[in-house]
Amino acid sequence: MILSVGILWYSHIHSINTYEAELERQLDAFDLDGDGSFSQSERTPEAERIMGMITGDTGRSFGLIAAGPIAVFYTINWFLALWGVKHCWLTLKSSRLKIQQRPN
Repeated sequence: MILSVGILWYSHIHSINTYEAELERQLDAFDLDGDGSFSQSERTPEAERIMGMITGDTGRSFGLIAAGPIAVFYTINWFLALWGVKHCWLTLKSSRLKIQQRPN
């Protein structure tokens, strides 16, 4: 169970970092002189939109904090669902065996 929580947590963090790198790549395309800052001539509506996506995304900001509880929640739900399916299967199988073993 700990392994699956770790895998889910890592995949969540990795997707956040991948998305953030993509936004940074898109924003760097508007930095024409390559100095890391944006002059007035480099501030286009499209660049402003991407800047807003970078600074105003609270889901991505809190994703690092929320990744752990989300991973635990999903892992517990999947284990409970799989346990329920296994339990139903075994119950059905044992009831079939009891029916077959009854004397006629």
